[in-house]
Amino acid sequence: MNKEETVEMRKAFGDALVELGRVNNKVVVLDGDVGSSTQSIRFQKEFPERFYQIGVAEQNMMGIAAGMATTGLIPFVSTFAVFAAVEYPGPVYLRTVRCPVPTIFPKDHDFKIGKSFTLKEGKDIVIISTGMMTAKALKASSILEEEGISARVVHMPTLKPIDEAMIIKASNETGRIITVENHGIIGGLGSAVAEILTAQAPCYLQRLGVRDSFGESGDDEAFFSKYGMNTENIVTCAKDFIKHPHFPSPGGRGVGKGGK
Repeated sequence: MNKEETVEMRKAFGDALVELGRVNNKVVVLDGDVGSSTQSIRFQKEFPERFYQIGVAEQNMMGIAAGMATTGLIPFVSTFAVFAAVEYPGPVYLRTVRCPVPTIFPKDHDFKIGKSFTLKEGKDIVIISTGMMTAKALKASSILEEEGISARVVHMPTLKPIDEAMIIKASNETGRIITVENHGIIGGLGSAVAEILTAQAPCYLQRLGVRDSFGESGDDEAFFSKYGMNTENIVTCAKDFIKHPHFPSPGGRGVGKGGK
């Protein structure tokens, strides 16, 4: 991880759209009047004839995109969440954030849908993170290492499909897993991991993320602290988890493994 280099994910998204547009003339972009926010406006400036401004009509926009896809075009639907990908057969949901985040992977990184990436090995506990929380997980692992706790860090870039084999392997090898996500603990990474563990490889699990509450707007780091999702919270959770596997985390209850 390059601690010095940061990039806005939305800018990277806009730049990627332009690059795809240059190599594939079937790529088109539909926008829900948020191009300056999602940075799809970069594509509009270079390929205005392949940019469609639909306005505040997101449901209609998805229908239009589906129709375009049947003709062989590759539509990217850009609103406050973006859909579709070039090489994957079927719709894909991409999630980005506004704030700059550390660069973790090199530009030639071989991304594969449904495949996780182990960024740091560890034998005491496994931290599975996704999106912008992976940088915090890596920092937490380094702090834990200084305190004698070996924490493996696994980046999970896709939730559906999810890397079930890795989750089962983590459970069998350490018996303790923490999930960290910039999302609600219900219906996200934590839930997906819990479902797999419950059915195939029970172990102790703690989920860090937004609890069952209404969303708020404000400073990112302030809310990460409020909801127990910053680096310090991950460290505290891991240390307590090692000492007391049954403890209830701020983010949710664990999946217990009887007799461990």
